Amino acid sequence: MNLRFTSTEIQTTMCLLLPSELTKHTMSEGTKALTKYTSSK
Repeated sequence: MNLRFTSTEIQTTMCLLLPSELTKHTMSEGTKALTKYTSSK
């Protein structure tokens, strides 16, 4: 089974599960990680 989530779905989940300040940090780190991953391909 191959599951795929959109960035919007992930952001919505983070906003619902985490306090606002932690959500901001999570989004920032996630964006950096995704940028690094896509540039290494």
